[in-house]
Amino acid sequence: MARARAYFITAMHMQMLSEHSFALTVWSSADVPGAGSNLHTYLGGGTLDKWLKQKVLLPASTTACSIPQGIFAGTSHLQGQQMAMPAMLMMTAYGPESWITYPPRPADPKQAWNPEWSVRLRARSTATAMLGLDLGGMPRMDGGEDGPPPQKKPSMKGLLKGLLGGD
Repeated sequence: MARARAYFITAMHMQMLSEHSFALTVWSSADVPGAGSNLHTYLGGGTLDKWLKQKVLLPASTTACSIPQGIFAGTSHLQGQQMAMPAMLMMTAYGPESWITYPPRPADPKQAWNPEWSVRLRARSTATAMLGLDLGGMPRMDGGEDGPPPQKKPSMKGLLKGLLGGD
């Protein structure tokens, strides 16, 4: 992602061993043990910098990350009395953080400044996928052909209608 500062990836696989027991395998992209799925939340700039140094998060320059082969063996079929579920993968890209204040701070530090409001904006993007599950043969819900539908750029009027709940 163009504005990503860092990435974090987790995958987990649950295998039912019997009616009352299961095995859970969790993997993460972190170089340190114990980094869990709770990292898929909004993180501040200082936390991102700290966890990038500690190699908990992947740097923005990362273009590939591999799950060790065999870690989720048997994820998509029945194995005798054992039922295996597909493994779930979740990826988070952490974007920039911004502080927005109104009215903006005056350039002259001696000038009085009484902000009416301020907001901190932390951007992130997430994706989730099921590993080993081929959905290519499923019919599309909209009845259309394969491939993404063409994207129409919304007008400002259409955008405002969507935000305000109008038709």
